[in-house]
Amino acid sequence: DPAPSTLAFVQREDGGNRYVFLANRTADTLYDPDPLPTLPVETAFLAFGSVSLLAEPSAASFTRLVEAHRQRLIVVFDPNVRETMIPDAADYRRRLDRWVSLAHVLKLSEEDLAYLAGDGTPDEAIAGWLETGPAAVLLTLGSDGARVYRPGRDPLAVPGVDIDVADTIGAGDTFTAGAIVGLLESGVADRAGLAALTDDAWRTVLRFAVAAAAVNCTRPGADPPTHAEVDALLA
Repeated sequence: DPAPSTLAFVQREDGGNRYVFLANRTADTLYDPDPLPTLPVETAFLAFGSVSLLAEPSAASFTRLVEAHRQRLIVVFDPNVRETMIPDAADYRRRLDRWVSLAHVLKLSEEDLAYLAGDGTPDEAIAGWLETGPAAVLLTLGSDGARVYRPGRDPLAVPGVDIDVADTIGAGDTFTAGAIVGLLESGVADRAGLAALTDDAWRTVLRFAVAAAAVNCTRPGADPPTHAEVDALLA
């Protein structure tokens, strides 16, 4: 598209980061291919979410793309909420139910969960989402590590990694990428494999994802690690 790409600014503040996006009629928000792309046959995972779902036609296009491929692929949904870009919180939460129902893995930060739970409790929100489609909800807890919730099973948790934090930008996306790598390396290539994953295997996946995010946080900017850097930290 000849339109400019979205421009993002971040201001580092104590306790977190504040974001501003210049995204009015930018190229990525105008994403509307016809026909929808066909993904390569070797594709196993499809991840979507965040600001791509906050404007049209991109929100509808990405939703249709996920709908077209969810029977074949493992869909990972990360809402990565940007509250300042959501004009109607109630409408956004209603639309979120559809996106969650399309996902096999839902990834959330504590901030995402607090916003999306609305008037309910976080535990009630997670239990409700698990009834609608996802086989797993991954919750990141910052320096305290991460948890996985699954239907009918107790949550599993892994601790955080003790590091000197330079910057947390990109930590959530790096965690999601690390979780996908961890699942692939645990032999998960389809939904049946995801549902059958053992507790020990989930702990391995979470530890890898937490370590990946930790490496990212040791340097400024969104600077994800190589596999070897994650292995070194885990060792």
